[in-house]
Amino acid sequence: MFFLFAINVFAQWKQHESIPKISNVPSIYVDGNNIYAGADSIIYLSGDYGKNWTASSRIAEDVDFVSAVIKYQNKIFAGTYNFGVFVSDDNGNSWTQINNGLNGAGSTTISDFVVRGDSLYAGTYGSGIF
Repeated sequence: MFFLFAINVFAQWKQHESIPKISNVPSIYVDGNNIYAGADSIIYLSGDYGKNWTASSRIAEDVDFVSAVIKYQNKIFAGTYNFGVFVSDDNGNSWTQINNGLNGAGSTTISDFVVRGDSLYAGTYGSGIF
């Protein structure tokens, strides 16, 4: 005897009201109960599984798009569109641009970050991986 059960499951999405509805949020990174969401020119941070959010300081005057975010070695790395990589060692209160070695067309437009072992890798739009 063989029984087949089919169940439809539908996702229940809920918008977080503490992140403005007009914000673009193209990148997100989860580390334990901490969530880092890259938005227009800031990072939103949550330390309680996304229940409450706080905004970092503005990354830089000209930055308008955070395309990648990751936490590595107790620092937050923000990959941007056209302005490269910024790092914060004070949980987003201040940011420093770190583009030494990023060269070639598209090298300062970061698509993603990944950590493998003791290395942080940055994918770019047009210049490969650094």
